This record gives sequence, C-alpha cells and structure tokens, in this order.
Amino acid sequence: MWFQFLCASALCLVVLFAPGFIALFSAGASFGAALACAPALCVAAYAVLAILYPAMGIPASFSSLFCPVMTLGLLLCIVCLIARRKKPRQLSRPCDGAISSIGLPMLYAVVGIAVGTVFFVRNLDTAASFYQAFDNVHHLNSIRSFLDSGNYSSFNSTFYLESAGSLPSPYLGSTSSFYPSAWHGLVSMVVQALDIPITVGINAANAMLLCVVFPVGVYELLRVLTGDRRLLFLGAFLSVAFTASVWDFVTFGPLYPMLLSYALVPSVSACFVRGVGRGVSRPKAAASLLVFAVGCIGVALAQPAGIFLMGAFLAPYCVHRAAEVAREGRGKAFGRTVDCVTVLLIATFWVFCYSLPQFRGTVEFNWPKTSSYFQGLVDVLLLSFTWHPVQLGLAVFVLVGFVNVAYDKRLRWLDFSYAFVGLTYIVSISTEGTLKHLLGGFWYTDAHRLAANACIVALPLAVIGAQVVWGWVARAFDFLKKKYGLPHRLTARQAAVGCFAVAIALVYCPSFEVKGVSTVDTSFGHYASMVASENDFEAEHVLSTRELKFAQEALSLIPEGSGIINEPNDGSGLLYSLLNANIYYRSFDLPAIENEKEESVAVRQGLDKVAFDSSIQDAVRKTGAKYLLVLDQGKKPGDTPHFWSYFPEQWKGIEDVDDSTPGFSVVLSRDDMRLYKIDAVN
Repeated sequence: MWFQFLCASALCLVVLFAPGFIALFSAGASFGAALACAPALCVAAYAVLAILYPAMGIPASFSSLFCPVMTLGLLLCIVCLIARRKKPRQLSRPCDGAISSIGLPMLYAVVGIAVGTVFFVRNLDTAASFYQAFDNVHHLNSIRSFLDSGNYSSFNSTFYLESAGSLPSPYLGSTSSFYPSAWHGLVSMVVQALDIPITVGINAANAMLLCVVFPVGVYELLRVLTGDRRLLFLGAFLSVAFTASVWDFVTFGPLYPMLLSYALVPSVSACFVRGVGRGVSRPKAAASLLVFAVGCIGVALAQPAGIFLMGAFLAPYCVHRAAEVAREGRGKAFGRTVDCVTVLLIATFWVFCYSLPQFRGTVEFNWPKTSSYFQGLVDVLLLSFTWHPVQLGLAVFVLVGFVNVAYDKRLRWLDFSYAFVGLTYIVSISTEGTLKHLLGGFWYTDAHRLAANACIVALPLAVIGAQVVWGWVARAFDFLKKKYGLPHRLTARQAAVGCFAVAIALVYCPSFEVKGVSTVDTSFGHYASMVASENDFEAEHVLSTRELKFAQEALSLIPEGSGIINEPNDGSGLLYSLLNANIYYRSFDLPAIENEKEESVAVRQGLDKVAFDSSIQDAVRKTGAKYLLVLDQGKKPGDTPHFWSYFPEQWKGIEDVDDSTPGFSVVLSRDDMRLYKIDAVN
C-alpha cells in the first residue's frame, strides 16, 4: 500500500498546485508566490464547483472537478502569453516581490517533507492505518457518501443516500446538512481517481498538507512581511517546528478540515498584507486582493475557523495600516483617532459575528476549564500547550522576536496579534463565562485549536527571533575572536550556522533515555509516539483487526448490498466507510429522541423480541435489513474500548440477541462475533 500512498501523494500535489500555479505564474506572479497561493485558489474552485454541480445534474469526480479547473488555468496562461507578446512593457507582475528565487520555497517543502516523513508518515502502522476517534467517523463516512453519490457539496453532508438498495436513515427529516467539506472533496477526488482505500487517500492528503502546503505558505507570508533572504532561509527550518500547530490536527479530534483550512491561512494572509501594503501599485494590490478574496472562499469551505484566525492575525495590521495612511495624510493626532476608530469597528464586527444565529452552536460550545491563569501563561511562554512538552528553544526565539518587533514600527502589529491569541488561549483554559466564549468561541473554546492559533501567529516572531540570535552569535564570535585569538579559519557566519544547526537539532530531537538517570520526552518525540499509538491497528481500539477481518468475511457470505442492523459502538459504525457495508446505524451517537423514527426506536429497544412481536417485525421490514451483525456479544461496557457515545441501555434490543434467541439463525460465528440472518422477517 505504500506505493499507493506515494501515488496518492503525488496526485494530491498535482490537484492542489498545478492549475493555480499555472494561472498565477503566467499572470505575472513570482515562482514562490504562485506556488504558495495556488492551493487556496484550487481548493476554492473545487469546493465551489462541487456545490454547483448538483443543481446542474453533474456528478462530481476527479475528472469533472480537476479538468475544468486545469483547463481554466491553461486558458489564462495562453491569454497571458499572447498579451505579453503584444504588450511586453505594459504588463505588470501583480504578485511579484523582491525575492523570486526557486530554491527558497522548495527548501521549505524539502524540510517539511523530511520532518513529516520522520515524525508522521514513518509512525503510521500501514499506509491505510487510521485514527479511531469519534470525529473521524464523520470524516470517513462523508468521503464514502461522496464517492457513492457523486455529490461532493458542502451542503450534502449525509451518510444515507436515497438510492435503490441503500438502507433508509433511522432519523426523521432530511439528514443532509451544511458542513464545510473541501477537505472531504479533496480526498474523494484522489481516492476516486486512483481507486485506493479511503484511509490511504486520507493519509496522503494530510501528509501533503502538513509537509508541503503549509510550509510553502509560511514562506510566502515571511517573504511579504520582511523579504529578508537570511530570515527566509532560517524560516525554512522553523516553519514546521511547532508541534501544537497544524501537526496537532491529525492527533487530536482528528480535525482534518481544520488542517486544510489552516494550511491555507499563511498564503492567503500574505495576499492581504501585500494587497493593502505600503508602496504597492494599484494593479498589484488589486490582483493580490482578488487572490485573497478567492482564497478566503477556499479557507471558509474547508473550515470557517480559518477565517477567524486570519481575523485575529490581521486585525492589528488593519489598525496599523489605517493609522499609517491617516498619519501620512493629516498628521499624528488624526492617526491616533483613526487607530481608535478602527479598533472600535473591528471589535464591533467581532461582537456582531458572535451574536449571529449561524454561529450560535459554535460560540456557545464549551470545553471546561482545565488549568489556572498562571499555567496558561506558562503554556504560552514555553509553548507547552495542551499535552505537548515544552519547546524551550523555540520559546526563546519567540520571546526574542516579540521584544525585537516591539521596536519595529513596520512589524509591531505582530506583537498585538500574538498577545490576542495568547490571551484567548489563557482565558479559555482557565475561566468560564461570557468573555471566554467571546474571545475563543469561534474555535469552540477548544485548547487545541487555540494553541494552533498561537503557534501559527508565533511563527513570524520565532523566525525574526532566530535571525536576531544569529546576529548575536556572529557578533559574539567576532568579539571573542579578536580578544582571545580564536581559530582564524572559522568565520562568524560559520559559527552562527553551527549554533543554529545545533538549535534546530534540539528542536527536532526525538525522545531519548539517559540510562540510570531519566527519560527525556521531547516535543517531537512525544508527537511521534502519539501518531504511532493512535495508528497501531494491533492495539485495542473500538474496531479491532480481528473484528474487521470478521466483518469482511461476513460480507462475503451474503448478497452484495444486503441491509444489516448493527450496534455501531461495537465498531461496526465504521464499516460503511471502510467496507461500504450497508449498515443501518452509521453514527456512534443518537440524535434527540424526537428526531428518530419509530422503527429505529423499536429496533434498538426490542429486536430480541422480533420472533413474536409483529410491531418489531414491521419495524425491521421498514428498515429493509435482513441481517444482524454483532461484534462484541456478551461483553460488558468496560470490557472493550468504546467512545463516549456508548450507553448500553440505548441498544438493549440488539445486544440481548444471542444464538438461542428465536427468529435468528447464525450465518457466521467466531469468538464474540456473530452474523445472524433475521428469519422472522425473511
């Protein structure tokens, strides 16, 4: 399967980069800008087409999504080439910058791939391993639903298809709803094109977002903020250094849509900074803001939380630029007034969004406080967010960068951005009340999401801090060289490079043991062990290896597409996505009782009485199921792993069925696993 993983990874890069890069580069963008901004444009295009296609009766697939977007990119390339030939001097490079080398953005990708391979990919059990967590059930089922229906729309989030042979939903009304599904659509495109397991496609897409899309986007953001070549070089080794950043989205939740959204945030933010920046011509500003607007669509359809992260990050920049323009026109006093007015407008807009009914379910969601104010401050200062060990070297870089930027009028706004996201994290993990939800509600007041915000905003500060420390080391070496006669062959630059290499080695150092003394659990070492444990399929999970093999064998013994009643919390809730099994219960938790069909309630509570209760027989007939699958027969709640959604009393009618229950005949039996035929309705 690793060959499939490599093919899927390569196809992901083509899908994410090719159309957008061709369009932007031919329109005049530098290589780095075109490469960094391409994924945001491509994701937006695919997600919008996926929404439009159902209304036009066009099924979504790799070819129906990729080909039109690629064709549009090639057409724009041809138009630009013709225009450039006719009017070579009048064409501008709308996204161009001072540095247009190919090597630097590629260095970011190389470092990202190296770090991702060592700490993420290498720790996957197999290329098809997956994290058995509650949130992942939705992601897996959504992708299977997309593949089966040909509908990749964010407005078609459903696990039950209205097609012949598919079991009806156990819930009342339409199960289709809005859920930002750009990530699910991306994985579906790759899986459908290569005909590979869904889990392989997920791992490949996540790896490319972590290792290529995000770091290349960081390159573009740093380039727009400073344009300093040395700083960009240092940034290549720090862009993926924060373990509580996007890396966390594949080990907590998992929050895969957040991964796509946040991977696009740096490059899209760079477009805004460039578009409203100082000394930018109108054509360049207009082009950058157009890319920003389209990129925002991609971010929003991946996960709207990315939009609010950009708001938190860029709001101080808006204040800075508004005051800067005002001072240039009418003096310092007017600039201070504009400062206050802009802050008030931004705060008002934030509160307005907070009060919108559309965000009510998000902003009112509460993760209980877990720490004190002081511990939250320590977490921010030492980058020891949530369950991640301290990253002391990085913390020093961030602190140095924070202090240095405070004296830089151009970049001082970065300190305000970091102070805001840091405060939001502290308030959310240490308090309860309105302020917590007002500041952190757009991220569910979740410490992991808020920690990722802090890490992403801290990135520019860390790189700036690393550059400052580089200068300190070089000057210190020159001083020592002159005073103590250090080896003349060793230059200050070489000494700085050596010290920086040591610092980077410490940042990415795996966990180790000093025998007889202690075990050192480093941040990346801890992360690698988490990836390995979560993807170890031989370990005890909700769905074990033997249960999956049993399910595969059971499906081979019955007609394809046969309807199967199941109790999802024994692991069978994953079988729709993994094996395309036509199971009745595909969610691990139940909706409110008023949203459940009568036949579903009857099946859950009384299936064991189907042989002599006509109402239960009628309920089973309405479901269309002919078989019952049980994977944990006779087990008590504490005997096997379960999600929080498991309440035994909800499934009594199914779990009380055994080999002696009238109305059932055994089709396949092994240990505590059974496949029954429901004779009473056949």
